[in-house]
Amino acid sequence: MMCLRNNLLQGIVAASLLLNLNAVQAANIDADVKWSQRVEMSTAVSGTVAKVNVKAGQRVEKGSLLLALDATRFAAGLKQAKAAQRNASFLLAEAKRERERAIELYERTVLSDHDLQQAENLYVSAQAHMAKANADLANAEKDLADSMIRAPFASVIISRHVEVGQTVASQLQTVPMLTLAATDAYVARGLLTISDLNALRAGQKVDVSTGGQRYPGEVEQLGMELVDAEKKLYAVEVRFSAGDAVIRAGQHAILHLP
Repeated sequence: MMCLRNNLLQGIVAASLLLNLNAVQAANIDADVKWSQRVEMSTAVSGTVAKVNVKAGQRVEKGSLLLALDATRFAAGLKQAKAAQRNASFLLAEAKRERERAIELYERTVLSDHDLQQAENLYVSAQAHMAKANADLANAEKDLADSMIRAPFASVIISRHVEVGQTVASQLQTVPMLTLAATDAYVARGLLTISDLNALRAGQKVDVSTGGQRYPGEVEQLGMELVDAEKKLYAVEVRFSAGDAVIRAGQHAILHLP
């Protein structure tokens, strides 16, 4: 009887350990790493490539100058726009003084209605001229800025498609010059059954292991449609940061679900 009781207890313990092992295994889901952001960048203006400061595989900080077109034409346009604005500002100030003088003379009844209206018209024209000069200056500043590509976020250069001396015609067709991917965050994508998926919520903390390291993350997206119809699996995406570690898209990862 004692032997039977011991065997029964051992069986219960073994079954319990097996269930716990299966639970632990079920909580570790295979996943693949994706870029959190991937963009193809080009200049918004046409010109000749003057410098390319990066190569494929290079990591860059946000705001770094990656590429620039020959700035001669854009710098000249900006200089001209600044001169035109200064002239417009002078003409506006002069027209304002003449208008004030005309109003004063009109109130003293020594200026006709026609002359007062002339002064008003010149003032309005000077205002319009000033507005146009300001707009032209803004456009010239934007053209110069658009002739350069700066990193919109901390990135790794996936590929470069242009070389120094190459002419680009952005007005005809936008041609990607550089392809970048964000390095400040990544996404690990795995597949879950609907019951496991329903146990999660957006923003929930989930660790991600990849490249031999474990990183804290959080659920960013829960799938609403079947990805694998045969196995009835839905996608879950977990966003995580990896610091300075080198992470590549397609790299294997494990999601440690709670």
